[in-house]
Amino acid sequence: METPETSRPSVLADIQQRVSELLRSSPAADLERNLKALVVQTFERFDLVTRDELDAHRAVIDSLEARIAELERALEPRDSVEPADSAPEPDNLAGEPGDTAGSGDPDQPG
Repeated sequence: METPETSRPSVLADIQQRVSELLRSSPAADLERNLKALVVQTFERFDLVTRDELDAHRAVIDSLEARIAELERALEPRDSVEPADSAPEPDNLAGEPGDTAGSGDPDQPG
C-alpha cells in the first residue's frame, strides 16, 4: 500500500504534467507565444544592445578619448609659440603703418 509520503511527489508531478498539457492546448500557450513575440519585436524597435556590446563600445570610446588628450598635449607647445612671420593686421594691409593711400576707402584722403 502507498504511504502519503511516497504518493505525494507522484501526485504533484501528475498535477504539474496535467497543468502543462492543459496550458499547451489552451489559448494561454498562444497568448504566451504572442506576448513573447511582441516583447522581442518591441526590443528590436528600440535598437537595444547587449551589455557586452555596450562595454566594447565604451572601451573604444575611452581609448579614443585618451588618444585625443594625448594629441592635444602634443600640440600645446606648438600653440603657445607665435610664428615669426605672422600675417599683417587687417588695417595695415595697404602698406606702411599710417599709410591710407592704398586702402581703397574713398572717404580717406589719399
